[in-house]
Amino acid sequence: MCGICGALTLDPHADTRGFGPTVRDMLAAMAHRGPNGGEILARGRAVMGANRLAIRGLGDTHPPLIEDDSGIIVSCNGEIDNHRELRSWLEQRGHVIDRSTDVAVIPALYREQGLAFVESLQGVFALAIWDPRQQWLILARDRAGERHLYYTIADGVIRYASELAALNANSRHIPQLDADALAGYLGSGFCPAPQSPFVGQYKLRPAELVIIDRNGVTQRRYWQCPLGRTRQVAPRREQFDTVFRNAVFRQSDIDVDYGVLLSGGIDSALITAVARSVRPHTPLTAYCIRFSENSFDEGEPAARIARQLGCAFVPVLVAAQDLPATLSDLIETTGELLADPAWIPLALVTRRAAQDV
Repeated sequence: MCGICGALTLDPHADTRGFGPTVRDMLAAMAHRGPNGGEILARGRAVMGANRLAIRGLGDTHPPLIEDDSGIIVSCNGEIDNHRELRSWLEQRGHVIDRSTDVAVIPALYREQGLAFVESLQGVFALAIWDPRQQWLILARDRAGERHLYYTIADGVIRYASELAALNANSRHIPQLDADALAGYLGSGFCPAPQSPFVGQYKLRPAELVIIDRNGVTQRRYWQCPLGRTRQVAPRREQFDTVFRNAVFRQSDIDVDYGVLLSGGIDSALITAVARSVRPHTPLTAYCIRFSENSFDEGEPAARIARQLGCAFVPVLVAAQDLPATLSDLIETTGELLADPAWIPLALVTRRAAQDV
């Protein structure tokens, strides 16, 4: 994943000379998110930064992106999986998009559709747009909330970042714990958005669009999961198969090697099988977490699935002596409260996978 951050003010008389060093410190605080480089871009009263993990458009310049004619700046953490369809539609409408990265469609899409642009995006993302024409900052988070984004406003300065550690880098304010957020954590195992563990530091809700301008902060939900009672419809296997295959095909349409996390369960087995089916000539490695406790271990059925599908198989054994150091690293890099023990073995298996893909 990438990391994005920024600092800006809506006060035309404010002194912004310190914004550059501040954003550099913010980038440094989440350097682990950007193995392919980090850059900042300063225009007027806005300084925006991004650490890049290159997935698509490997030869493109480092983000953030700027449209020269409009001055719009975009930075995004995540992937826009329908970028090819959006690119084709935008080019038919006269837009010239000269970068191959998926994020490059966002400025033109925003100019074409306004604030409704986010409804057209498919994928996982947290993004920021500075529009000097409107003098507003737009923050948005994907529908399921898979990518986090935090922001705060203090002394007339707006700061945002992918991680709380970056949000508080080089800050003159010592954050105070939010008692209500902590109560939410104790009840649910995490701090429910829009709260974070700290007073005055907010987390975007899933499917939320936040606009910050001279009039204050406006929050909009651009999508809502239908939770009410619906008419029963007989399931159609063919429809699910089409949607499922399209999702796997789009997400694997990238410019780097990739792998899968495989257990003995039906969900990861299905994803692995479809990934092999939609891209049969692409090498695929399956990574599986293993435990010494047999009641937790799914290594054997996962290995059988990998052999049947023709995937390379890499087991990763969780050793008790690895857990304290892993937990300490996770606390330092995550910065959020999360009562989910699964994130420890997940960190171990993804670290091993990162050596190959």
